[in-house]
Formats: sequence, C-alpha cells, structure tokens
Amino acid sequence: MFDNVDRKIVRCLLENPRTTLRDIAKSVGVTRTTVRNRLKKLFDNKCITTKVLFNVEKCNFRFAFLGLSFSRFRDFNRCLQIAMYCPRVVILVKNVNKYHILMVLIAESDEELCHIINEFQFLSGVKETRVETITAINLLKPIFIESVPFIFLNPEEIRSICDNCPMNLYSDERSYKG
Repeated sequence: MFDNVDRKIVRCLLENPRTTLRDIAKSVGVTRTTVRNRLKKLFDNKCITTKVLFNVEKCNFRFAFLGLSFSRFRDFNRCLQIAMYCPRVVILVKNVNKYHILMVLIAESDEELCHIINEFQFLSGVKETRVETITAINLLKPIFIESVPFIFLNPEEIRSICDNCPMNLYSDERSYKG
C-alpha cells in the first residue's frame, strides 16, 4: 500500500514541493511514469494532498496562545462551542478532566487580537486565564498555518460572522461589555 518507493517520492516532495517528476524519478531510481502513477495513487487514496499555507511571520499576522480554566462543565462546554464557531481560533485543544481549554488565536492587528482575547477571557465562568502573545521578534521558526478563513472575507462578512457569534447569545451573562 505505502512502500519504500512511495516514501522516497514523498520525501522528495517534502524537501522541494516544486521538484519535477524527472528529478524525483532520478532521485528515487524509477521512471517518470512510475512517479506519476504513484503520485496519482497517493492523491486518489488521500494519503497526500496539496495545500496553501500562510507563513504568519511573513504575512505579519498577530497571534496568541490563550489558556482558559473553568470550574463548571457548563461554562467549559459553552466556551468550546463558541471557539469552534470562531474563525479566529485556528487551534483548539481541550482537557476534559480539568475543564481547561488552550487555543491559538490569529488576527490581522493587535487591536483585533486584544478584542478577541477579551471576549473569551471575560466569558461567564472563566476562573483563570493565561495569555501569551507571539510576535516576529520572539518567533524562533516561521510558523505556517493551514487555514485562515477570515482573511479572505470582506469586512461585511467578518461583521456578519461576529454579529452571529454564539458568544453574543451569552452577552448578558458576561461581566465584560466590549
């Protein structure tokens, strides 16, 4: 199914995604037809895929790690539902046993990043918050993010997503009114 030839082909692509079939064939020791057929099989079986990734350092995005702790499952679960809906949450991790959530937030400006952090940290039931902002100065390796859907939306569409955010359903329960 996925043999040593496939591994060598994939390794060549990982080293240089723009490499030619001829160069891969030469490196692996097979024909171009073999490389083409193997790649077709790998793509068809969804063993590999192509994606466009954003280098957040080069694109000058702002992002932060936000950790939240809750004492009640109800508040923890509500925050998870909101974070799943939010296009600015690009990574979401939960620890069910202790009602902790870790998320990576991304924004196009410091103001927008601060706004979304405040929206989450002042949700009802948050008992502890930890925020770590990341900038190009303290970024040790370029970080590539696979999906940043809000970048392609126009401001009206962003406003529509935010206006319909589940967080607004609980706005009367929050102590912060942003």
